[in-house]
Amino acid sequence: MSGEEGQVAGDEMERQVADYLAGHPEFFARHADLLTGLRIPHQPGEAVSLVERQLGLLRAQADQLRAQLQDLIGVARDNERLHDRLHRLTLALMDAPGPDAVLDTLRTELTAHFGADAVALRRAADADELNRPHDPADAPGARLLRELLATGRPRCGPLGPLETAYFFGPNASDARSVALIPLLGAGLTAALAVGSRDPDRFVAGQATDFLTRLGEVVARALQGLLPGEVSAALADA
Repeated sequence: MSGEEGQVAGDEMERQVADYLAGHPEFFARHADLLTGLRIPHQPGEAVSLVERQLGLLRAQADQLRAQLQDLIGVARDNERLHDRLHRLTLALMDAPGPDAVLDTLRTELTAHFGADAVALRRAADADELNRPHDPADAPGARLLRELLATGRPRCGPLGPLETAYFFGPNASDARSVALIPLLGAGLTAALAVGSRDPDRFVAGQATDFLTRLGEVVARALQGLLPGEVSAALADA
């Protein structure tokens, strides 16, 4: 047998042994005496037993699982804090006696507990007004508002200068990233705009489940006002 043929035969035998051991993990439990003679290279100049090698792998897996668990715990704690803050905001809005108090509560709570740097409410005009804004500079913002209300889903990310000015007015510089939240209900077509100076605070594609719940709470608070008060609240936003 040539050297090349011997190498091929040796490789085939190693494969068969590896396949057998993979299919019979209890092999070394029945032949524990073999473990004392096995040596597996670990690092140059060192050797460890198969049991030590297996323990090392198990420790690495345990460390990885522990890190994943810590990440999950961190996410759960963040979610719990968000829900606590939303609960606090809900109670505060329920106690708000009128439109001015609703607006003040929104601005205070979102700024203090949700990291917002700018908060605004924007009411949708009727279709004719949206198609023909009084100020041409308002056209991009009005169009975006109409699209937002048509989808009924929050939108996150940066806005163009005209859109930012449309929603935030003089506070536009505080809104480098923005969350736009539709507020829909009986007699209510509006949007809550939350801005942050951090360009990465609200980014396109991020989860919006929490923002949807926030929009439902705010919409319900506004619907609790008298129709005239709702109009006044949104007009003054």
